[in-house]
Amino acid sequence: MQLGNGWKPAVAPAARLDVLRVGLGAGLGLVLAAALVQLALWAGWQGSWALFAPLGATAVLVFAVHTGPLSQPWSCVVGNTVAALWALLVVRWWPQQALGWLLPAVAVGGAIAWMQITRALHPPGGAVALLLALEAQHGVLHGWSYAFAPIGLLTLVLVLLGVAYHRAWGKHYPLQPAAPAAAAKAQHLPSDDLSQADLQALLARFDQDYNLTAQELGQLVRAAEEQAIARRFGSVRCGQVMSARLWTCGPQDGLGQLAA
Repeated sequence: MQLGNGWKPAVAPAARLDVLRVGLGAGLGLVLAAALVQLALWAGWQGSWALFAPLGATAVLVFAVHTGPLSQPWSCVVGNTVAALWALLVVRWWPQQALGWLLPAVAVGGAIAWMQITRALHPPGGAVALLLALEAQHGVLHGWSYAFAPIGLLTLVLVLLGVAYHRAWGKHYPLQPAAPAAAAKAQHLPSDDLSQADLQALLARFDQDYNLTAQELGQLVRAAEEQAIARRFGSVRCGQVMSARLWTCGPQDGLGQLAA
């Protein structure tokens, strides 16, 4: 039996500094979230204050894949919150006696749909919905506020730390709009003629809508073209393209003479 390429490692090997940076950032994020939970418990705040497992998956995206569309603050905070609200709604109204075994599937499927509708698709949101459905099957029920605190609030705390942490390392998070291109360019690149709609259509064509933004694709295309140009002409010397005989014209020469 031969395994396809999908069974081979698809993630590029990480540099040692990146391993340290990502691991340390995720650890600090969970430390801050845990500290907030302890503060809530000591202060007697209302609600079931505790860390929830999908927050660890959010930490992976925020600190290790911070350039991805699914890792941006809106997707993280709104995605987890919307998924929790949907799961709580399903838990409250779903017939537990007859169809209780379908509860997790309905919770996760609906959560994904609502995250897409709100343009806040976030993989850990599916885990949030599944967690709440499984807890309900074991008799653990939460109120509506649970979707906002701790789920929404702890996600927001993690994201805000991610913003500060990445900037401290010289990284960009969240994604920033691309700077306007300079008016004059040494080399005109074909990708400059691609509109946002063109780039978005390419992403849809290759089923990469949720892995790259149109801005990132445009940057990749331009970088690839620049690299190709550099490789193609990097070894060319002026003597290879210069001619010994000079062709000149004067201000009084006619266009016919110039064309000839």
